[in-house]
Amino acid sequence: MSSERSEVNDAKEHGHEPDALWTKTVAVAGLGLLGLILLGMVVLYFGLSTFASSRTIQSSNSQWQRVRVGPGVNTNQAAQRERIEAAQEAWLSRYGWIDEEQTIAHIPIDRAMELMAAETICRNALASGSAVEDSP
Repeated sequence: MSSERSEVNDAKEHGHEPDALWTKTVAVAGLGLLGLILLGMVVLYFGLSTFASSRTIQSSNSQWQRVRVGPGVNTNQAAQRERIEAAQEAWLSRYGWIDEEQTIAHIPIDRAMELMAAETICRNALASGSAVEDSP
């Protein structure tokens, strides 16, 4: 250690920066940092294990199969969404009455799009003055 200090003093006398490495200081600082990291890891391990043991972990299946919890709350939203989508798909793919007294009906969405496309083609053809073929 004294030889390191003498090298530093010699460098200062000649106007240079010292290039001596204080190995003891570096080693003590490194060991202190390593000890601090290990202490932090131990504290985190015991803290998390204590926290985790106080909670019960449920599987996703048990969470989805729970019954209704309260008014208007459905815990099985995926199944409810599938039922709603199936009902909407059935409504969009069949013929039926909306109001039979006023003769208002609904038709499948695919057929409605075909009719609207044909009507638009006819309207554009009439506006341009060209001949129109019969459409489905």
